[in-house]
Amino acid sequence: MQRILKTSNQTVATAFENKIEELEKSRLIAQEKLENSGGSKHSFEKMFELALRFLSNPYKLWCSDNLTVRRMVMKLAFSGRITYDRQNGFLNPQKSLPFNMIGGNIMLEEKMVRAPGLEPGRSKIEGF
Repeated sequence: MQRILKTSNQTVATAFENKIEELEKSRLIAQEKLENSGGSKHSFEKMFELALRFLSNPYKLWCSDNLTVRRMVMKLAFSGRITYDRQNGFLNPQKSLPFNMIGGNIMLEEKMVRAPGLEPGRSKIEGF
């Protein structure tokens, strides 16, 4: 640091001053963003209700004339980009996790509990 302060080259000193000023501006911007990023503007219950309404009928939002809303529906409904083939048209896209779970793809891979249940039958335990 002292070497920088003792520099006699005006160009180097100006470059350091400019860099320090740039870093100070970015620090202030980051600090302001951190202060403004507080918590959510809405309660958890409200956000949960909105998410369930979207999952129950995404087509209702898709019918909106607002292009921003339509893009949001695309991002929430599909996990990747939708590809288009000139000969076959739109290809089957990968659905996002919530829609996969609703559709049963993940649930089909899981197994159900056996009919007798998790505990052994009473007749197998001694003393009963």
